[in-house]
Amino acid sequence: MDLKNRIRKFQEKKLDEVLTHLEYHSSMKIDLEKKLNSCFGDERSEVEKEITHHSKMKDIWKNNVDKIKKEISKLN
Repeated sequence: MDLKNRIRKFQEKKLDEVLTHLEYHSSMKIDLEKKLNSCFGDERSEVEKEITHHSKMKDIWKNNVDKIKKEISKLN
């Protein structure tokens, strides 16, 4: 197996992991937005903080997906 194929396999594995993280943060954000409708007071502000956190993490993982896809395309 040449180096290029090994790198590609590694990148594809990393892409799968990153997509899993992205899916997790996306689903958590959606669940928390649903929960937000039934929250009041301090609990509501905590849920809003968590939503903000998951939004930021979602953006970070989305950028990572784009970077890995770009690296994979360079290998082709």
